Amino acid sequence: MDESSSPDSIYRCNRCGIESLEPTCFLGGATQAPRGHALTCVTCAQTDQFGPGLRVVGGVFGAIVLPLIFLLALVPNAKTSIVAVIVAAFVMQPLIVVLHELGHFGTARLLGLQASLITLGAGHKLWSGRVFAVPTRLQGWPVLGMTYLGSTSLRWLRTRVWLTRRAIALPGRAQF
Repeated sequence: MDESSSPDSIYRCNRCGIESLEPTCFLGGATQAPRGHALTCVTCAQTDQFGPGLRVVGGVFGAIVLPLIFLLALVPNAKTSIVAVIVAAFVMQPLIVVLHELGHFGTARLLGLQASLITLGAGHKLWSGRVFAVPTRLQGWPVLGMTYLGSTSLRWLRTRVWLTRRAIALPGRAQF
């Protein structure tokens, strides 16, 4: 058995879980680290322009406050509809998260990547199982999601992962 086919020859990102046989996809001296050792991939190591607190504030503002401002500005007697808009925002947010993660999943499949897990939500795990043969995990607060990627082929791996992670991102918006 050669070194590339042994189970210890896989590097795994300690943040997103992506696996690769290529040590240059990881930071922190992957060539000096023992095989099988968890490292950070180049995609996760990119600096985020905004902290997590600002993302939460922006998400709440965009999902709840902004529709309320439009409703109050465009509809003359909108004060009676504010409760309906708030309820609609809380119903639509999980739906948007699911559709967003399905976009990452679909893009990954089109580019030849494997989606090993789709996580919807944050907090305590409520349910885990398979949906259409894809391992899925549902957590308590459905405000964010994560699609874990992998690949058996190293051909254009960085480009495929980058395209999959950025395919659904809106211009100027930070990606989780």
